[in-house]
Amino acid sequence: MRPSRFNLDSRVQNTMITCALRFDGYRWLEATQGRDPHDFRPWTVPLVQSLRLHPTDAESFATYFALQRWLFKWGGEMQSQSAAGHTAFRFLFLHLHHLPTPPDFVNPEYERQWLGIDRGTIAEHAAAVRVALLDRVLARNVAKERDET
Repeated sequence: MRPSRFNLDSRVQNTMITCALRFDGYRWLEATQGRDPHDFRPWTVPLVQSLRLHPTDAESFATYFALQRWLFKWGGEMQSQSAAGHTAFRFLFLHLHHLPTPPDFVNPEYERQWLGIDRGTIAEHAAAVRVALLDRVLARNVAKERDET
């Protein structure tokens, strides 16, 4: 079997991070839920477990934002790139990278950075994320087949 491309390089990760931070998840949580601006578990846990999108893109953006905070700042930094949270983060990137940031929740600094990334680079990075996710699925299927024999 060929080597896994599940681990993404820092350029791809930086594109995904910028995509996530262009949405102000803290403001969304306070404005729409009246909640503590750090408790995203009602959105992150189900998505990480099921990889099913939320009913609205704003909820998916909020989940994506929260996963970025967890994986790269709030304690998930040591998680393997094959961990479920990284899989969900990548899944959301593929869904959200082509959508505009919901206007009420734009983080101006990261929106400027996001809009400054060449669209061709974003497409190239999205392709790398797709390949990484497919490699992960294939690796799981191979391992499952081995366990069944």
